[in-house]
Amino acid sequence: MMPLALPVEIWERVIDYLWNWPVFLAMCALVCRAWHARSSGRLVTLTMLVNSRQTYHFARRLDIRPELRARVNLVFICDVLSVHDIDAPKRRPMLHFGTFASMLAKKLPAVKSLKIAEAEWTPAATHRNILLHLSAFASISELILDYVTFPSNIVLARFICALPNLQLLHCASVVCRTKASNPSLFCASATQVKKIILEGTSDDVASLLALQPGTTSGLEEFWVGWTMNAQDTPSNEAITAILQSAGPTIRCVEFRLRQPPGATAEEVRSASAEASHPRLTLQPCTVLEVFSLTYCMPVLSSESITAKLSQGFGWMYAILTSIMSMNMRCLRLAIDVRHITDTNAYRLIERLQEFLDKEQCTRIDRTFVGDPRFKGLTRVDICLLCNPERTSTDAESWKELVIDRFPQLHTHGVLHASVTVRV
Repeated sequence: MMPLALPVEIWERVIDYLWNWPVFLAMCALVCRAWHARSSGRLVTLTMLVNSRQTYHFARRLDIRPELRARVNLVFICDVLSVHDIDAPKRRPMLHFGTFASMLAKKLPAVKSLKIAEAEWTPAATHRNILLHLSAFASISELILDYVTFPSNIVLARFICALPNLQLLHCASVVCRTKASNPSLFCASATQVKKIILEGTSDDVASLLALQPGTTSGLEEFWVGWTMNAQDTPSNEAITAILQSAGPTIRCVEFRLRQPPGATAEEVRSASAEASHPRLTLQPCTVLEVFSLTYCMPVLSSESITAKLSQGFGWMYAILTSIMSMNMRCLRLAIDVRHITDTNAYRLIERLQEFLDKEQCTRIDRTFVGDPRFKGLTRVDICLLCNPERTSTDAESWKELVIDRFPQLHTHGVLHASVTVRV
């Protein structure tokens, strides 16, 4: 039987969906001539550099074909071993980062994003003028650091300041080996970023930004722990440092919490995450317009432990009522149960009822309807995040529970309940 022949246009559409997976694009480019052109074009758009030799050849290719320079939008720098290593990520020396900065400076006029993953910045592996070369990448507006170690917070600060038009700083598990606390050692004229995303153990980044407030003086969006990848989230102290230094300009805040603020994972498992923990506060955010809070339900099978955890629901009320901004227009609360496997649909809705303590929900409901601070609130989304491969409750049962807990918001027509199913 002859294999099914699909039009090339369909295969090209499939290849386009791999735009963020350079390893798979490289495989597609080797299949046939028909796939090579499309895959190679995508590989130029998202360029992955894994060693000095490849970086050198890529620079030579741009010299030979200068029309390709304007097609490079994202540069991803990692070690060649990181591409094939499926185990836990390892921080390897960035031996070819200096080659990239020196050879491609002023040759990538359209590059918007620079991503560095699973790397360690070692002074011996980087050119002494590397920061000067980086300043030539004036088009870079997004810097993504994923599992990266810097020798000191001063080096990280100067690295950030070397990109003159940086708008987005995304840090996941970024660590500085030594920490200086003298403000005079940092950049006098800091780059003003508009959006910061922190996940994983990135407290060193938050501490640095607090010491160099010029970087966050124009911050508008602040996201914390918002993906499923990071097992840990920044500490309360780290989050508070950003909110205090940049609060007057922040318009959008998104929190993704795996445990009540201030509680450790051990305390959650032992059911001692009570209201005595230090709480996050949004009081410094005086112009806040949008707030999103996602909480991952703990994986607990004991009914008594779940009941105890519901008693600590007051931390959510404390966060919400700490909002002092008169500009609030949108609030989103999401409960993530995608990782819970030890239950069925009936038991899951019971656990959700226990978690959404009726007394605390009533306090939240009355506050958002009657407090003058929230008179401009036009939408309140209460969302349940479910995994398509695991047990979940139906949308109607969830909607009934939400309306029962927040009747006044429902009466005012601003309450929206939904079940979102995604991996």
